[in-house]
Amino acid sequence: ELLDCAIRSADKRIVQKWSRIGKMYLTLSFCLLLCSFVIYAMEALVAPLSAEEVDIRRFVYRTKHPVRRHPLVVYFVFLDETEGWNYVFIFILEVYYLFLMICVATVEITFIPILTLEMKGLYEDLCQQIMMLGDLHGSGSKDESLQPKMIPKKCSQDEIRWRESVKAKRETLEMEQFKRIVKLHQSLLQLQNKVTTCLSSAVWLTVIQSNLSFSLCLYQMSVNIDQVSGYRFYKTLAIFLGIAFEYYFLCDGGERLDECSHLLKNSITQCDWHRCSSKTRKGLCILLRRAQRPNYPSFSWGLVVLQREYTLKAARVGYSFMNFMRLKSG
Repeated sequence: ELLDCAIRSADKRIVQKWSRIGKMYLTLSFCLLLCSFVIYAMEALVAPLSAEEVDIRRFVYRTKHPVRRHPLVVYFVFLDETEGWNYVFIFILEVYYLFLMICVATVEITFIPILTLEMKGLYEDLCQQIMMLGDLHGSGSKDESLQPKMIPKKCSQDEIRWRESVKAKRETLEMEQFKRIVKLHQSLLQLQNKVTTCLSSAVWLTVIQSNLSFSLCLYQMSVNIDQVSGYRFYKTLAIFLGIAFEYYFLCDGGERLDECSHLLKNSITQCDWHRCSSKTRKGLCILLRRAQRPNYPSFSWGLVVLQREYTLKAARVGYSFMNFMRLKSG
């Protein structure tokens, strides 16, 4: 609701520009997840198995056709999942389940980055409104009654009253515009606080899952590589790159929100604040003080702070885990 209200009053061109970028990112994420789904299905259908692996599957699962596989490993106690229609039905059911998981994962992965893109557009509109504050006192104003006029040194009472009325009208319009700016800024901050509160558990689980998957994929690609088939190596590489892509853009969304604060700070310092009234200047000082603080979204009471530096920390953890496992296996 906060986002809808802010978008209705914002510049449509700015909002549509960032919405197009968000849709492109959503489409790209869905295509990458769909490719991983195809890899899983093709591995179960066409990837060859070695004789040792066939013997292991026959001994462990006790099936009549150990060569037949599903995209996901399943085991039924009183049913042979590789026989006849059982194999076909389970395969179709797993394909349907994986497609649903792709749709859910696409929304989960892209929600925060797309939301930050929408907020970036609203912050640009906010900065545009701040830059227009000084125009009420200059030639940029559309109201002809607010245009500066030459006043003689010896002013009559009517001219003095006219000048005071123009000044009061300017200050009124300026305060109305500044109130809209403050309202939009407060709406964006409230939206960010609600997102960080509601998605705290989801982001925490996503970070843990991404770190574990990143470390395990790196371990599988570097340790005992001679015993892994080429198809499985490239499958692991694709999963590794997908996790790195997802994790980077999640952290990049937090970096984007901090860049919005820098945009807000620059617009305040570069606008014609010296032409504004004293009340507006005081409000701009308060707004500038808030914009100078870091704006990275933090989750789980500050344990997870989304920024690009966090991606490097995850990579260091993955390499440390890989080196530890190599020492243990060696």
